[in-house]
Amino acid sequence: MASSRVAPSCFAARTVRVSVHVGGALVARVLWALGCVGIVLPAGGADGPVASASASASAPGRPGKLVPVTVGAFEAFLGVDAGVPRSRVRGYEATLEYALGQASPQAATCGYQMKLVRADYDAADPLAPAASMKTLEEKGTWIALGPLQAKHLQLAARAAGLTPLVSPLASESIVESAGENVFAMGAEPQRGMRAFVKTLKEKGFGKAYGSLHPATCVTCRAFSQAFDTEAGKEGFVSRFSKSVALENPSVADLIELLKGERYDFLVAPVPEPVLLPLLESLKASPSPVRLVGSDAWGSPEQFSLKGRAKPGLLEGLVLREGGDVSSNLKFLGLPLGTFGSGADVASPTLHDVSIVRFFGKIVERLCEERPTSREDFRAKSARWPRSEFLLGLPPSVFLLEGSTLSFLALAKTPVPTASPGSEQAKPPS
Repeated sequence: MASSRVAPSCFAARTVRVSVHVGGALVARVLWALGCVGIVLPAGGADGPVASASASASAPGRPGKLVPVTVGAFEAFLGVDAGVPRSRVRGYEATLEYALGQASPQAATCGYQMKLVRADYDAADPLAPAASMKTLEEKGTWIALGPLQAKHLQLAARAAGLTPLVSPLASESIVESAGENVFAMGAEPQRGMRAFVKTLKEKGFGKAYGSLHPATCVTCRAFSQAFDTEAGKEGFVSRFSKSVALENPSVADLIELLKGERYDFLVAPVPEPVLLPLLESLKASPSPVRLVGSDAWGSPEQFSLKGRAKPGLLEGLVLREGGDVSSNLKFLGLPLGTFGSGADVASPTLHDVSIVRFFGKIVERLCEERPTSREDFRAKSARWPRSEFLLGLPPSVFLLEGSTLSFLALAKTPVPTASPGSEQAKPPS
């Protein structure tokens, strides 16, 4: 970022009591690693006062009442078919609470009072994402975070009006079709794909493959297309590409879909509601079942097929943005052992990091651009690059053996340079 900015990707830290989900010292360090300045942890640890040299320096000296800034957040966490562990929802809520608590003091020094408004929804209702965005609009939201699913993001963007909408994981190419007011945080699907395909070749998965992807999953299709491009360069042959239902397809339908098809492995960048019945449909296979997956499979720390119906001989490779706990901590500049055991959030997921990044960037923009109203903020946001919130974590390869997904290696590929006006992430040393 330009050195003239008031609060580069950061906000002044203070100690906030937030259950066991997210520790004070941990997030303070994460904030520092994401580009924060002026955060000083005392020798006494997180329970002591946290001093910020930048807070007083960045205060504009604006007298009078603080300008209220309403920030929205919404996800498909409601309904019995949400498919999200309750522990993950609690971790999400704790991270939101902590990030807001950290952002508020710095925003106040620049003349703003931040407020969080939630509008979670039930994914079973196809119109719910748009309805939630309209609710946030009616409550005067200046900017909103969410949702994770690209399809839901596109629906919400149509109802967002001029409100900036930030996708936690979608890439720039994905958000381009969602609207001019949508911003990306995730890497492009093809990033790391070349190294991933070479790893697949080294593992001897075979040459012929078929692809399965939900027709309504934008990120799933983008992954398949990127895979086809790089796989073709390495001599792999695509035998078929088929669409599946995103909402809990039946095992019988999947068996019929693959009946008679010949392939060495399946490219299936599908979410859990599709992955589990797919594995059950393949459980009678007399030969080893090999799969290729993506971030859609979910967090490695929470991924397990133990007790699930699946083939006896199952292996696969997964390309993800971000590595295991160790490599993520190294990238963030945090020591091993930072995360305690027994907490609902035992490791930094991409979603957690995106929340911290989101609030930090909001404060940075408030303190730099000094909008006087919601309308003024919207007008200024129209000049931001789509990569304004880019995370820049390195891609990695995970290995699926039987029931467990485990970290294999970081994909050997350079971290892309951020677009003009956004920060350039640095690769791990």
